[in-house]
Parts: sequence; C-alpha cells; structure tokens
Amino acid sequence: MKIRKSEILKYFFLGGLIALPFVFWPSAPVPYEIPRVYFVNRWIEVMVVIGTLTNLNKLRKEKLDKKLIFLVGSFFIVAVISSYFGVNFQKSILGNYYRSDGLITLSHLVGLFFATLVFVKKDWIKDIVVSISLGAFLVSIWVLFDAFKLYVLNIYSTPNWDGAIGVTFGNPNFLAGYLVVTLPFIAYLTTKFEKRRLLLFSVLAIQITAILLTKALGGILGILVFFALKVIFQKIKFRGIILSF
Repeated sequence: MKIRKSEILKYFFLGGLIALPFVFWPSAPVPYEIPRVYFVNRWIEVMVVIGTLTNLNKLRKEKLDKKLIFLVGSFFIVAVISSYFGVNFQKSILGNYYRSDGLITLSHLVGLFFATLVFVKKDWIKDIVVSISLGAFLVSIWVLFDAFKLYVLNIYSTPNWDGAIGVTFGNPNFLAGYLVVTLPFIAYLTTKFEKRRLLLFSVLAIQITAILLTKALGGILGILVFFALKVIFQKIKFRGIILSF
C-alpha cells in the first residue's frame, strides 16, 4: 500500500501513540521515565517538522481556537516566570533527574498542543482511539504474560514489585494509571464497532485484569470510577448537570 504525502504525519503520529508505553531502556541509569520522556520529546519534534513540511500550503487556511491558544500560552508563560523567580531556575529547566519534567519537557508538551491543533484532523479521531487502545491492550497482554510466569510457572526472576506487575513502566502505580486513563478509549470503541463488540469487551476485560494485577489501590478505585461514570452517561438524564458539580 502506497502512503500518500499527506498521510505521513498521520501514521507517524499514530505509531508514536502505539509505541509510547513500550519505551524503556533497561541499561540506562534511569531505565523507565527518562527514556520515555526522551522519546516523547523527539517524537514531538519530528512530528512538528513533518507537519510543517507536508502542510506548508495549508497553514494559513486553518481556523484556530484563539481562546485555547491564549490559555495554553498564558499557562506556559506563568510556568516560566514562576520558575525564574523560584529557588533554582537552572534545575527548573531540566527538571527532576529521575523524571526530566522541567521547562524543556513542558515546552515540548506545549508544542504537542500546537501540533495537534494545527495538523491533526477531525477524521483522525477514530484512528487515534484505536491506536491508544491497541497500545494499552498490548501492554495488558504483557502484564498477563508476566503474571502467568510469576504465579503459575513460579519464575521468580520475572520483574515484579512485591508481587505486583509493572512491565515497561517500572512502577505498578504508573502502569495502573496509564491503563485506567485508557479504559474510556476501549469503551468508546465498543459503541462504534457493534459487530466486534464481543471482541472489544474481551479486550476491556483483559485490561481490567491487568490493572488488578498491578495491585495498585488507585487502579482499583479508577475501575470503580470508570464504571460509575459509564452508568451516569448511559442511564441518568441531565448527566451534564451532574458532572458539572
């Protein structure tokens, strides 16, 4: 299948969403967080370059949400000013050694905002949801595989944190957070692909099982909140008013 020039950015963007949860570097001083931050930063930079080169003639035609741009821009400016007048501005630039969560990373996330605002099209939404769901599903399969090795085959060399599974996240709580946040994407697909609903419900069940295997309390609470909101959205009238409170 030949990929058109206009689709290069789309597939690069979607590929990054799928690959993101799998990025880690076992031999690195900080094997999980820093490699993932580095990957995201480079992914955003390349996406901006590709988007600019492939959409150069269309940039002026885009109608952008100026209020949203103002809010995001103001947030970034406030973050820079507060960092400058803070205790250690140099450390604020790079951030925590174990997280790399400083202004450089924040500027890349702002860049991601502008890239998605300008380059991402509305008809990509379903593909974006599928990509995020696929990444979460594959990670969930990995969790089940490690749990099988640890609990059934008694292979105690399997990476675990006091019996909790963390796979590529290096921390079961981080993994649980990622899987909980991506649960609504799977639920969305069950409403869009009715003929494959049974398969998608199986995927949802696997992901929920993976969350439980992280043994993270926040993950368990996240599952309960997910189902509670699902009931609210499906059964209760005036749900928008309820959620606003």
